[in-house]
Formats: sequence, structure tokens, C-alpha cells
Amino acid sequence: MNTVRVLIIDDEESPRQTLRDTLMEETGWVVEDHGFEVLEETLVRFRPDIVVLDLMEGNPPERTDTGNRSFDQIRETWFCPVVVYSAFPDEQHFKHPLVEMIVKGSDSDVQVRDCLKGFVPQAEMIRSVHDDFDARVREALRDSVHALGEQMGTETNGSADSTLARAVRRLVAARVDAGASADATLHAWERWIVPPLGDHLLTADLLRLKQEDWENQKAFRLVLTPSCDLATSHDREPKVGKVLVACCEPMKQFGRIQLQMGQRLRPRVQNQLSSILTEGMADNILPIPGFRGHVPLMVANLKRLELIEWSRIDLGVEDDDAEKAHPEFCRVASTDSPFREMVVWAYLRVTGRPGVPNIDVEGWMDDISNYLETGGQRT
Repeated sequence: MNTVRVLIIDDEESPRQTLRDTLMEETGWVVEDHGFEVLEETLVRFRPDIVVLDLMEGNPPERTDTGNRSFDQIRETWFCPVVVYSAFPDEQHFKHPLVEMIVKGSDSDVQVRDCLKGFVPQAEMIRSVHDDFDARVREALRDSVHALGEQMGTETNGSADSTLARAVRRLVAARVDAGASADATLHAWERWIVPPLGDHLLTADLLRLKQEDWENQKAFRLVLTPSCDLATSHDREPKVGKVLVACCEPMKQFGRIQLQMGQRLRPRVQNQLSSILTEGMADNILPIPGFRGHVPLMVANLKRLELIEWSRIDLGVEDDDAEKAHPEFCRVASTDSPFREMVVWAYLRVTGRPGVPNIDVEGWMDDISNYLETGGQRT
């Protein structure tokens, strides 16, 4: 990042100017400092990479916790790392990977400077995402207006659900998806959408027993019911009374490959496992990539199935139904194409495979070997 943009929000001019001078002198960053009243408009105009935020406004006993509301405003208007810089810290309210607490005091401006330097890599990544989405929105607006042409003139209601708005949203989503697919290789964890989007349960979503730790593979279930049978709305009930799921297990075996805990994969096993991961499954076992903190490395056993009642699943939707007061499962991750289709195809391969009687495979292979050896002549 060539230039870091830092915004200081504090109702007292003296401490914020001291901090601003320290940062500009020692880092060369671009720094603005303001009171609470102009926070929203400054976030939109200045687009800071990091915000330094005081909590309290005014003097005792009229002091108010304006910073708490301002913190929420930053998250909603312009998400970025925040250094909470206050003489009255509230550690419980501000626990987050991109939030640090520093108590005002002697040489505390130096502590803030060092903390800001530590946030630069994260701020750089967040700015790149902001810039990428801004570029895609501009491109989508340009192309959508051109494609819609005269149809735009038929819109008279000016609603957010207008033709242009819907077209731009769809095009932005497609451009973002195409941009992600342009890379030569996806990380395995990129399969997961965490937290899951929307209120509907979908095929290939992951459920976890609420009372179990995320590292317990046996607490997870992989949804197999088709998405179209799971959809709900204010006037539509799901087409199924229960959700079909596959039980998940620790990663110990893929077909004939035995994985040994406590040692790295041997070269021969690596080659075999590479083929399985590329194809997507082995026998009835579907490998599940990990997403640290949410999804462990594990497998889904497509022959160990369960039916789960809707009342046992928490979708994060408010419901006054007493029967759903204490659901056992929560939805922890979702996915999209082509991974959703891969799960469907894997399950169909397991359930749709016809039964096969015991066959003399070695004799069959000997016949094939003789056929090849004689050039296809009868023996």
C-alpha cells in the first residue's frame, strides 16, 4: 500500500491533533481528524484504511458513549480495521479480529502508531476488495445501461427493484464470480461461503450440532435434499417434512487408502489421494475441505444417512413456533456452483449405481491381458 489513509475520530481536538502530528511525521501517511458529528460523511468521502475511534463524548457527568454508535456506523458504512482509543475502554463490546483497544495515557500515541502499522497488511487486503468491487459496479452500470437501452425509459416507479438495479446486481455478481474463477487454482476452503447467505437451506449446506465444537467432525451433516424442495417463503412451505443429510466422519480412509495419523503422506499415497481429490470422491466417501474456525477437514459418508426434522435446524430466522425454540443444529456454511452440483452428482453415483454380483476380476483381467498380448486374436 503506497499511502495509508487514517481517520481519527475524537470530540477533543488536542489529543487527536497530537496523534495526527505523530503519525504524519513518523509515517508519512494521510491523516484526517474530526469530531463524531461528521463521521458518516467523512467515511464516504475519505474512505479510510484504518479508523482510530474514541468512545466517550463530552465531560463528566454529561459524558455519553457516542463511540459505541460510531463503531456500528463504521461497520455498516465503511468496513475497515478500528483502533479504539479511549480512557474508558469497553473490551467486551469490541471483540473482533480487526479491532484493538488502547487506553489513553502517557506515550499512548506511540502505541497507537505501532498498532496501526500492524494493521497495514489487513487494511491493504480490504482496500483491494473495496477497489475491485467499485470497479465491477462501474463496469456493470456502464454495460447494463447500454444493454437495456430504451427499456430503461419504461421505468417510472424509481424503486430499488427497477430493471436497472436488478440488471446491475446480477451483472456484478457474475463479474465477481468470473473474476474469482480466472485464477489458475482455487484454495480448497474457497468452496465454503461463511457465514451462509440467505434464509433458505440449500443442497450441500453444512449443519453442525450446536452443542459440539467445530473441530468435532462427527457433529457435522451435509445436506442432500434438492434445494427446490427446501425453499420456503411467506406463502410456501418446504416440499419435504424432513431434510436428508449425510453424516460426516474423521478423515481416515478413502476407498482402499488408509490414512495414518501422526505421519505425513507417503509419495505413493499422495498420488492416489491426488486422483481422488481431483475426481471429488472415492466409493461412498466425499472429502470435505476445512475452513478454520468453522469447518474441520473431514469426509461425508454418503451411505450413512439421516432424516432431520425442520424443528431441529436453526436457520437464523425468527420464528415464534414453540416447537422450534431449541433447535439442535445450526447452519455453518454454504457453497455454490460447481461444488453444489458435485455433491449432487456424488450422491447420485452412490444411490444410482446398480447392484453388481461377485465377479472373478483377476480372471477377467487375465482375459484382457491375453487379448492385448495376441493383438486381439482368439486364444
